[in-house]
Amino acid sequence: MERDRQKGAGGLSRTFVLLAGTVVALVTCVQLAAACNEMVCASIVSKCMLTQSCKCDMKSCTCCKECAECLSYLYTECCSCLEMCPKPNETSNELSKQSHIEDLEGFPNLYDVITSEQDAQGRWKVISFPIDIDAALYGPKGDAATKYIVHSTDMDLKQKYEDPNKITVNCTVAYQAQCMSWNKCKESCRTMGASSYR
Repeated sequence: MERDRQKGAGGLSRTFVLLAGTVVALVTCVQLAAACNEMVCASIVSKCMLTQSCKCDMKSCTCCKECAECLSYLYTECCSCLEMCPKPNETSNELSKQSHIEDLEGFPNLYDVITSEQDAQGRWKVISFPIDIDAALYGPKGDAATKYIVHSTDMDLKQKYEDPNKITVNCTVAYQAQCMSWNKCKESCRTMGASSYR
């Protein structure tokens, strides 16, 4: 009887140790997933540091284009090693768990620099087009009936579209060249400084 109790206690302690080890491993993996992947990034980051391609900060973004070109196809994985990509936005809501459209904390300077020309490595294709926004929506009396008028520059716009509240702005979209998972797409767009992704 005493022997059976010792067996039961030994099995319980082994289960506890296994469970505790699994929890520690999972916590470590989650922390590493958000950090710099030194195994993948060590050589390319060393090269970019030696050439001083990434020697600026995110606020001024004076070297963002050179840094993105230096990191090449490893930009998404390795920009965090050089502190050259925006920090992840940890705020998620119920809608973002069900939808593949989400607003991000954008970095317009970074996004503008990266999308100013087509990507040399062909990782994405950049398309800019004008959109009309009703400025009255941003005033004191926002109207619920929003109208977005999309047009190309060679299209003749009729007088019926004339509106004193209309503001035309350029919308720049970077279409990813390769199909990727939802999280990979979000991470790629976030590291480019995009304000949203789909």
